[in-house]
Amino acid sequence: MSHRNAIRRDEQELARLDADQEALDGWAVNYLRHALSLYEDGLGALVGRVGRAEATDAWRAQVYAAITGAYPTLASECAKQRARRAPW
Repeated sequence: MSHRNAIRRDEQELARLDADQEALDGWAVNYLRHALSLYEDGLGALVGRVGRAEATDAWRAQVYAAITGAYPTLASECAKQRARRAPW
């Protein structure tokens, strides 16, 4: 939660341990996706390239699959986030 709070200092509501499980899972997946992977670097390398949308979707699928493999309890949240970011 300290990672989320550090990058979202402007928000009124900071992450708390007593947050509901859905929020905690969302924050956990976001943390794993951004802080513990090369997610931003991978997406940045695709900018301006032919087939970027398809490659971006494939990159995200790999990242979410890795999170799901390491943390099966976050599979549902990974699926939700992937669906929200789908190019279609």
